Amino acid sequence: MRIDGRHSSYEFEDDEFARGGAARLFRGAGRHTGLVYKKYLEPIRDDEPVAKVHQLVGIGRKVFTRGPVVLGGTPESSVCWPTDVECDRSGAVIGVVMPVIPDEFFRKQGKARTLSYLVLARTDPPGSSVRVSVLIRVAEIFAWLAANNLAHGDFSDANIVWRPGLQPGAVLIDADGLQPADRIADKGMKTPHWIDPRVVAGVVPAHDQLSDWYALALSMYRGLLLVPGNLDRQPDGSWPKPSHIPANFPKALRQLFDRTLGAPLDESGRAAPAEWVTALRAAYLVNDSRFDRGALTALDHAADARRPPPPTVRFQPLPAAFPQQPRVQPPPVHPPPPHRPPAAPFAPPLRPPMAPLPVTRGTTASGRVAKVSAGVVVVVALVIGLNATAKTGTTTQPGGGGGVRSTESSEQLTSSSPDTPTSDTSSRSTSTDPGIALQQQAESDAAGVEALAGQWVPQLSSKAVGTRDNGTVYDNASILDHYRTLKSSYSSVLLLRSDSFSTFKRRGFWVVVMPEPASTGQAANSWCDTHGIDANNCFAKLLSHTAGPEGATLNR
Repeated sequence: MRIDGRHSSYEFEDDEFARGGAARLFRGAGRHTGLVYKKYLEPIRDDEPVAKVHQLVGIGRKVFTRGPVVLGGTPESSVCWPTDVECDRSGAVIGVVMPVIPDEFFRKQGKARTLSYLVLARTDPPGSSVRVSVLIRVAEIFAWLAANNLAHGDFSDANIVWRPGLQPGAVLIDADGLQPADRIADKGMKTPHWIDPRVVAGVVPAHDQLSDWYALALSMYRGLLLVPGNLDRQPDGSWPKPSHIPANFPKALRQLFDRTLGAPLDESGRAAPAEWVTALRAAYLVNDSRFDRGALTALDHAADARRPPPPTVRFQPLPAAFPQQPRVQPPPVHPPPPHRPPAAPFAPPLRPPMAPLPVTRGTTASGRVAKVSAGVVVVVALVIGLNATAKTGTTTQPGGGGGVRSTESSEQLTSSSPDTPTSDTSSRSTSTDPGIALQQQAESDAAGVEALAGQWVPQLSSKAVGTRDNGTVYDNASILDHYRTLKSSYSSVLLLRSDSFSTFKRRGFWVVVMPEPASTGQAANSWCDTHGIDANNCFAKLLSHTAGPEGATLNR
């Protein structure tokens, strides 16, 4: 769909990808894939809120004026500012255009990495260096807002997303709801366990800038020490003190906790965000440039005591072994009579390759019973289909990257039995059911695949049950065989399901990619060129949880 904003026009997908609060969200299409359209369920008509939205759009356009919208680089660009606004003929605000949150701020399957995954011990948060880095950036964001007379009013764990890695950072979302800091609100949002005690006690009717400062102190208390930090008012009317601070905790930070959390109704004592920035840098950085490892170690010791213990694994005792059966001596081997020549070594007769026998799930070829002469029943381990299915002799071309363009592929593969053994370098799956084996392989590769989110990679194959490619109609067994062929040629390839990323148009496809991440499609395609794989079987694909399929494939 086309959106005509005040400053430009945009293309967005017709179907919403999320809905939250009082708005619907739509992904950008084509050259606007880096944007999101937030359409309000009810237009904003009052003059003051309308003017506020236009003011925020003006800030966003100034912050991102130097180039593409990239969130998280600086404190001011770590706010998801609206960059354009759509109005109806009466001037009411219908929606706003905003930058998309980068993939590194998401966990698996498009779930946002909110502040809960940094401050709650049960979520297995990262080590102290990442937590301190993220909390410094959060304090810098609110210091920048305070310097520009702005307040959020609903600062809680759900409104901050963060990223780990070599450059940890944070982004404040819902920025289109920012208010002037000097405005006295009469109502607003409230998140349990993040509510300003002044609101609970009736001192103020709704959250304001000082409420942001109280929530910031809560995030510091919970994020640094991984304590529950539930400081809600008790039934007797008292307010709990921040009592889980270790004796060797930095003095400046302790004082900020005492001023803000220890006296929750004292407005004048609440620490400003800039004070947190200064105290955190002084406590955990050396010369404001590198971490103080001793200070981080002390913080880890204090916080790790709050983490849940690892699960205890209990093993059941094994049943008693079966009694040893008596060994049967083999019959003696007699030499051939002197007047007969020795027998030639046994060789099986040449015959066409036998079709693989059906193997039901939960059974194997071994254990089948055959009768031999003299009425003796011998348990014979029949190795069925192991290396018995012959290839056509045609040299296979690694690839099949298309799926969409699979009819143009030059590869020629003959399906082998799903029980064909492979080396450890060709597959990590263990099931004899090819569908289960594919799923096991994708689960094994999931961590490596997730690390590629937000980047371009070479795609070598995309196939689903029923895909026709160069005369072959693929089923799970032949898809697995094709993956193993690629694995034998390029040992680091990864298997994924197209359902895992929003940049694939069709679901249910098994996709093979090369973990050679690149920032552009052209760079990813250069890997294909370097390795001499034709354009039908290798091209660039963007892996993303938030971008759409349009523009996410670059053919050669």
